[in-house]
Amino acid sequence: YRAMVETFENYQVEDLRLMNKNLSGYQIKDIPFHKEGQIILIRKGSQMEIPHGNTYLSHGNIITVMGTDSALDDFRKKFKRKD
Repeated sequence: YRAMVETFENYQVEDLRLMNKNLSGYQIKDIPFHKEGQIILIRKGSQMEIPHGNTYLSHGNIITVMGTDSALDDFRKKFKRKD
C-alpha cells in the first residue's frame, strides 16, 4: 500500500481499531464510507484479510485504511466508540 500512497499524493494510510459496536456484524458494502477512502487490510487477532464488499466487520478489528484527510476523518468518526 505504500506504493499506492506514493502514487496518490493526497492520500495517507492509517491503522484504526473498530470500537463502534454498532458496526460489528455489518458487511463493508453496507456502510457508506467516504468516496476518497478505502479499507485495504483487516486484522482479526493474528489473521490478516484483504477485504471486499462481503467482508464482515467485528468489534476490535484493526483496520488499515487509505484516503484523503477528510476520508480518514470519516473513518475515525465511524469507527470510534459510540456510547
